[in-house]
Amino acid sequence: MKSKDFLPAIPWRQIIGSFSFYIMFFLPFLAFGTEGAEEGRNWRDFFWRTFDFAVLVGLIYWLVGAKVRDFFHNRKTSIKDMLDELERKKNEAKSQYEELERKLEKGALELEELEKTILLRGREEKERIIQEALLNAQRMKEEARRRMEYEMKRASMELKAEAVRLSIEIATKAIARKITQEDHRRLVMEYIREMAGRN
Repeated sequence: MKSKDFLPAIPWRQIIGSFSFYIMFFLPFLAFGTEGAEEGRNWRDFFWRTFDFAVLVGLIYWLVGAKVRDFFHNRKTSIKDMLDELERKKNEAKSQYEELERKLEKGALELEELEKTILLRGREEKERIIQEALLNAQRMKEEARRRMEYEMKRASMELKAEAVRLSIEIATKAIARKITQEDHRRLVMEYIREMAGRN
């Protein structure tokens, strides 16, 4: 609603003119309504009273009319300015509301996008952790298998070495029982010849 529609222009001159006319028109009837007055005197008295009244109204209009007109004009302008300011503030508030609504909508979309991203990253991180755990388990399994093989080889070599040592010990004892003095001498001589042949 525009301020022009709210406060129509007031025709002060017409109002004051109409008011003066009605007073001058009805004033004679008031003067004639008095009983017992002389007719000639009443007409002259009526004329001077009407003239005095017209001068008074004119003087009041001349003295106060501009100020009254300015007051109402300023009041009208002030109300118009106030309504324009309210309209401007209303439009500003509306645009701010629309801006906030857009930001909220954008924020909701960003929040939804962020939620999707977090869920996706969470799944990716979960998959990565599972893959890493599987790789670690595979490495540990491989390491355990290698250790077992190593331990089995080592145990097997220790068993073989022990078996060889025991075999040598048994063989030594068996040979020592069967070997004679002459066999012993012959073995020593063969060893010495073999060593001499190497040098």
